[in-house]
Amino acid sequence: NFELRIAVEIDGCFWHGCDKCGFKGVPSTLSNDKAKNKYLRTSRWHLLRLPGHLLKEEPKVAVDLVRALVKEVSNGVTRIEKGDSPCL
Repeated sequence: NFELRIAVEIDGCFWHGCDKCGFKGVPSTLSNDKAKNKYLRTSRWHLLRLPGHLLKEEPKVAVDLVRALVKEVSNGVTRIEKGDSPCL
């Protein structure tokens, strides 16, 4: 038994902010995002955040990003251990 501990968040551009779509995000949502990111990071989760427009415009790219993270984590390559942000 092994656990990958991967969380995937699909961030709506209006609520979470998006430079491409021109939205700044809702302050309370952005604050909650920071708290959730910190909690997941300290709990050793790998977090992949994808902007909502990516799923609409390029769903294959979104799926490929999830698959790539699953492969990395399955192979023992972790963003957390590399010191990188677990968020994308």
